[in-house]
Amino acid sequence: MDDVARREPSHFPEGTLAARTIRSAFRGLWHGVIPAVLALAFVRTLLPNPTELEGGALSRFTFRLAEHPIEVFAAIFVLLAAIVRTVHDWIPGGRYLSSLPLPLVPTVPEEDTADYETAVAVHRSVLRALRRGEVAAPADVALAVGELHDAISSGPVARVRVATAKVRDLGRTVLAARERREGVQVAVAIAGAALAALVLKSSVLSIYRVEGNSMLPTLRPGDHLAVRIIPRRFFPFGVGRSAKWVPKRGDVVLFADAGDVGPAARVKRVIGLPGDRIKMDGLFPIINGWTVPSCNVGPYAYFTAGVRAYGRMRVEFLEDQAYLVLFGNTGPELEGEYTVKPSEVFVIGDDRSDSLDSRSLNSGFGGGIDLGLLQGRADRIVYGLRADGSVDLDHLFRSLDTRFVLEGVSVSVLEERVRGCLAKRPKHPYPPAPTGPISPSAALGPGEMP
Repeated sequence: MDDVARREPSHFPEGTLAARTIRSAFRGLWHGVIPAVLALAFVRTLLPNPTELEGGALSRFTFRLAEHPIEVFAAIFVLLAAIVRTVHDWIPGGRYLSSLPLPLVPTVPEEDTADYETAVAVHRSVLRALRRGEVAAPADVALAVGELHDAISSGPVARVRVATAKVRDLGRTVLAARERREGVQVAVAIAGAALAALVLKSSVLSIYRVEGNSMLPTLRPGDHLAVRIIPRRFFPFGVGRSAKWVPKRGDVVLFADAGDVGPAARVKRVIGLPGDRIKMDGLFPIINGWTVPSCNVGPYAYFTAGVRAYGRMRVEFLEDQAYLVLFGNTGPELEGEYTVKPSEVFVIGDDRSDSLDSRSLNSGFGGGIDLGLLQGRADRIVYGLRADGSVDLDHLFRSLDTRFVLEGVSVSVLEERVRGCLAKRPKHPYPPAPTGPISPSAALGPGEMP
């Protein structure tokens, strides 16, 4: 038995490094690139337009699909990748997608690829068990494994099938145990992936859809944001935040509605931290007596079936951030000066003329958003919706900066003016420190995650 086992390799040679690299690239093309391109083409050309769907259960279902193109893309990608793996025998050059060792690929007829893949898998599993001393009648198993190796190396396929059946019969206990392990591994992998997805969505990253126009021109209605969720920790009797997170001035945050009229969650920009004194000079915010600097860009107008927004677009500079704001003729008024209380922040919409925010709270005397209501920080636009309701994939994963979208209108002049404003960025766009006591909850420092 030792002589037989010793003269048989533990695995078939896999070929040169160059050959393995080319094969990996070929697999990446068929298992990754091609399914991704086809899935993207489906989403962009075949996914229905939500505004053109009529009533009915099927239309409601397709409407939900049209509202979630990223999820549809992922599902189609996984499905196509699985199909490629299943039918690779029919693909030109598909033998190189198989699990056959590279030196064997050119010698195996395409129609026999599946039989040879099975034979190689059985050979590897049983020989591994043989060397570990996990089989009964090791001499007989070693002889059968050697015969299978010779059959795979020289063929024909009929001989491969007979040798495979013999090794299967002698090593059935080992192979059954392997199949059980593989089944458990697949189940654990699926459960782990599902759990990871739930944890990711609920405690690491979430997707939020912008419903109104209060954040124009930065965010359009229908934009889907990637929101970094405030970390939570597990406690003996549940899950909760280990500490309150304090954002930076200029951050776009998602927070739960505190009971006023509006959606269950809102997205606004933070301009005031605990202890800050906030007042407004018309639509210009003043922090601790310091007016937030801004630069005029020009006239801006956004019109859709349900949204009208127009005014002067400006670039505003606050700490390390530059972002776009929209000034109309009037807006919510803040009576006097508001001092941000401990454990809260002062938020405001980028559309200063049409936003329900901290200026409107307490009958116009101002109010903050409790830090406990903050759910996370928005960093990027995952994708958006065009004015006609179709999916806009031209700005996938765009960061929240001074870029903006206006359909059907040339924006080259405005973009040039934005670049001019950015070139004149103030040297010190930081407000003075607040006076008076600061909330202990701010001890973490703005922007730091607990």
